[in-house]
Amino acid sequence: MGKGTVWPSEKKAYQDRLTGIEVLQLTDYKAHSRHLYFTENGWYDGGERLLFVSDRENSANLFSLRVDSGDITQLTDYFGNDELDACLGPDGRSAFVKVGRKVIRLDLTTLEENELFKAPEGFNIGNLSCTADGLSVLTCLQEDLSHRIRLDLGNGYVGHRELMEAAPRSRIVRLPADGHGAPETVYEANRFITHINASPTESWLMTFCHEGPWHLVDHRIWGLDLRSGRAWRIRERLEPKEKVGHEFF
Repeated sequence: MGKGTVWPSEKKAYQDRLTGIEVLQLTDYKAHSRHLYFTENGWYDGGERLLFVSDRENSANLFSLRVDSGDITQLTDYFGNDELDACLGPDGRSAFVKVGRKVIRLDLTTLEENELFKAPEGFNIGNLSCTADGLSVLTCLQEDLSHRIRLDLGNGYVGHRELMEAAPRSRIVRLPADGHGAPETVYEANRFITHINASPTESWLMTFCHEGPWHLVDHRIWGLDLRSGRAWRIRERLEPKEKVGHEFF
């Protein structure tokens, strides 16, 4: 298949055996299909379409599902790709895709792609999130310590605590959504920073996380003022090893 391919509807309905409520299943391909990260909106075109990621034909790509008909349009054609992350621009016209160490702007009408950013050597890219005004895409970079620590965070959090304790150099980076202008580092620290989460209403506000086992990390959820670079703790622990999470607006 490839970019622009329209896959036929896979919708089917069934009745939940415990509640009797009808469940509408939208995908039925024999591979993983998942919505965007739960803090990111995937609905666009007036709520008629939904972005999702699927591992069809042995590669992770971005797709759009039309809810009324069930038709599925393939939006990217990356081959041999194991992982993909994306966020939707507030106006629903563009998606921003993280593939490998690159951030790509994807026009959802023409499917034209433009590279916005590539991580420097020795760093990995975290998730993506758009500011409320649609002018910027936020992401984070983490120092790659895989040569020192055995890491498999996607399968059992192998190396999770060790990476937290190693305190990798991390940066929060703001990218111009239109591709014009230079990337800007808005925050930097020797912490394992993840879970970039832009406010859906205030373009100057975001949260981020110090990653690690929740009961052991110094503080899980932080706020950040993009105008000043000031960061603050969202809520202090009320007792030792209290787990504070999960982040959302």
